[in-house]
Amino acid sequence: MPAGSDQSHSFEMRETRTVGGASLKYRPAIDGLRAIAVLAVLVFHLERQWLPGGFIGVDVFFVISGFLITSILLKEYEHGSFSLWKFYQRRIARLFPAFYTVAVSTIIAASLLYSGQDFASCGTGLYTASLFVANLKYMLQGSYFTISPDAQPFLHCWSLSVEEQFYMIFPALLLLLYWKANRYKTGVLMLLCGASLAACVVMTQIKPAWAFYLLPTRAWELLAGSILANLGETFPAGNDKKLSPAWLPAAGLALIAISLFTIHEGRSFPGYRAIFPVLGTVAFLDISAAQADGRRGFCLPVRWCSSGECLIRFTYGIGRCSALSTTDSISHPRFCGWV
Repeated sequence: MPAGSDQSHSFEMRETRTVGGASLKYRPAIDGLRAIAVLAVLVFHLERQWLPGGFIGVDVFFVISGFLITSILLKEYEHGSFSLWKFYQRRIARLFPAFYTVAVSTIIAASLLYSGQDFASCGTGLYTASLFVANLKYMLQGSYFTISPDAQPFLHCWSLSVEEQFYMIFPALLLLLYWKANRYKTGVLMLLCGASLAACVVMTQIKPAWAFYLLPTRAWELLAGSILANLGETFPAGNDKKLSPAWLPAAGLALIAISLFTIHEGRSFPGYRAIFPVLGTVAFLDISAAQADGRRGFCLPVRWCSSGECLIRFTYGIGRCSALSTTDSISHPRFCGWV
């Protein structure tokens, strides 16, 4: 559920959330960035000419997800409270109720509107989305930009499938690194990120649909957020000397904005073009600036987006396949519709 009504939403809010004994500071700017990403993808699907690169909101979400989930995991490892079973239990509790509510609503509507053949295809889409393999189904059907979302109402669950596939592997991998090679874990994640990015760039030239939908070619975006979280644990912003430049989050936001208007759909995406919104998101999240953002007052328009709870609820509720947040500790509805 969104942040509780009893909690302040002022620009200087420094709230703490607790999950599994680990505490994380609530960052309203992240919710603001989420809202912007949601609206960008929504506008893209309403009229692609208005915001040609609106679909990069998915890339922004991947980075945010990797950052927040890794932050949670590291805190739980540190406090000795991590449980793989409880991790998946939380995800199921947050994800399934909203997912299946929307799924059932979609099936009912499809039974009234679709032909028999289209309804059968819709059922297949729900089946693959429920198993978190929707990305594989749509990869075999072709480009995301040519498949009609009207005929495939669960198309937008492909990104949720990628995330869930990632989190079937990542917590155990990170825990292994934390136990056996803690000092090298960031370096290992960087190697994995680089390998995934290289595969993405190469595969985009050979099989663009595979590069778009598959976890191995998308994992680098989630890993980029994970690396940032790891760096935050390694080099905490305990004093001003360790803070990144004050302009870095604003520069990251500018890079995301430029990407929204200059990146276009087609066979060349993701490829190297996806680097720009990913770097922009990483710069915006900037762990050291994040821990001191109350002092800097940076990116106030983005933080303003998160200060209005009605805006957050509205934008996250728009998607046709809404599911609860993947960022377990900061519980806002996680949309997969329109993504």
